[in-house]
Amino acid sequence: MGTKKSNIKQYLALSTKNIFYVWFVMVFFTAPLTAQQIYNTNNITGKTFISKTLEYLAIINDSSLCSSINAYSDTATFSLMKDSLSIKQQYGFIDKDGFGHTVKYYGYKIIAFNSDTVWLQGNQAVNMAATRYDGRLLFINIDKLKEPIAGFTYLKMVCSNAWTGNKDISIDADGKVVLTIKRFVKNHLSKVDSSIGPIKIIGKLTVDEFTNFKALLSRSLLSRLPIKRGCPINGRIANFDIVIGSKKYTSTGCNLSYVHELLFEYLYSLDSNKGLMQK
Repeated sequence: MGTKKSNIKQYLALSTKNIFYVWFVMVFFTAPLTAQQIYNTNNITGKTFISKTLEYLAIINDSSLCSSINAYSDTATFSLMKDSLSIKQQYGFIDKDGFGHTVKYYGYKIIAFNSDTVWLQGNQAVNMAATRYDGRLLFINIDKLKEPIAGFTYLKMVCSNAWTGNKDISIDADGKVVLTIKRFVKNHLSKVDSSIGPIKIIGKLTVDEFTNFKALLSRSLLSRLPIKRGCPINGRIANFDIVIGSKKYTSTGCNLSYVHELLFEYLYSLDSNKGLMQK
C-alpha cells in the first residue's frame, strides 16, 4: 500500500507531458483486467480521448466515432470483434463510368477499452486495409488530463481571415468580454468595402457560462499549445495570449489541434452565445 500511495503522489505532481508515460505503465499492468469490459461502450459514449501527440478519438455512440486516426473522414462507423476494433470508411471516387464509392475496413487490436483509456495496436487485424499507424496508440480520457486554471487573469484571441474578416476577443478574470468584429464585405468589383466600420460588443458571461468557459479552458491543454503554428496560403490566423497565475501562454499561427480548435470555435462564436449578457 505504501508503494501505491507514493506512486499516486508522484503522478499528481507530473505535468501533462509525463502523464502519458505514467498512464502507459498503469495500463500495461492492468490491461488484462479490462478484457471483461471490451464490448461495453456505454461508459465511454460521449467521451473524448487524447493521445500524447494530440490525436483524438471521440465515441459518439455504440456504433459511431470521430477520430483523427481515420484514413478518410473523421466520423466513421465502428464495431468490436473479439479483441479488435474495426473502423469502416467509405471512399467516393470518379472514373470513366461516373461517380462511385468503395468501402474499406481498418483494424486495430484492443489492449484497453474503458472510460479512462483506449489503447490500440495498429495493423493487427487480418484481411483489413493497412492503418495509418503501425505502433501502439494510447488515448487518455481528456478529463484525466485537465490542467489547473486557478488564477485565470485574461485571455485574448486575435483572429484574421482573408475571406470573412477579423475578430478580436478578450475575457478577463471577472468574465467581462470585449469583442471587436470587422467583417469583409465585397462590392460589385470583388474588392473589400473598407467603408464598413467594425462592430464592438461589450458584455459579461453569466456565472454558469463563465464556469463552462473555464471548464473548456482546463481541457484545452494550454501547455501543449505551440508558440508558433504553421499556416497554409490564405489560412485563418488565430493568435492567443492567455495568462493563468504566473504563466503566460502565447501562440501565433493557423493550424490547431483538436483540443485547441474547440477553444477557438467557442471564442469565435461568442457573439452569438446566449451566456453572454451584452451591455
